[in-house]
Amino acid sequence: MSVRSSVSEINVEVKRKQYDPRIEFVERSRPPKVKKVGYNSYLNGILYVGDEVIGLNDEEIRTADDFNRIACARSTEPVRLRIRVRRDCYYKITIKRVEGEQGNGEVLDLEIKWRRGGMPLGVSMEESRGRITIGEIQAGSIADGNFHYGDVMTHVNGKRVTDIKSARPAILEAINNNKSLYFKIFCIS
Repeated sequence: MSVRSSVSEINVEVKRKQYDPRIEFVERSRPPKVKKVGYNSYLNGILYVGDEVIGLNDEEIRTADDFNRIACARSTEPVRLRIRVRRDCYYKITIKRVEGEQGNGEVLDLEIKWRRGGMPLGVSMEESRGRITIGEIQAGSIADGNFHYGDVMTHVNGKRVTDIKSARPAILEAINNNKSLYFKIFCIS
């Protein structure tokens, strides 16, 4: 069983490519909370809106000025930045492997609980041969990293689903009314 909490602290490392990181923080936020990352920033794809920067190169970061003092320091050699980030995904996911139902793959129970303002599930479904399979997965969504293309969705909230017409309303109802969702997924190996 694996549980991923909504708030996590992670370490990321990036090579500084220019002196200006092209990042904006929420004014007077402590620790600095990312407001915007420029499309041409070397931090694009590393830091996201809402991330709190709590450490940089083993120093505690309390303000945007602390971050800029280190990140923008002049140096003649390339600089590696080790950034400690507190990230809130607004959801918690619990994944359990179901024993005895494998066949040609593995069966997983996934339970997702959202908090207010949570991120999207980010998955599209396809119907084929009486099965619902995972199609596209939106980058940065809950599905990203938890679902994979071709996974077969067998149950939604404890009820067997065999077509998109029954699965989609069950998913939306669970998200809108309960802020939680239960899936049984068959992962083909």
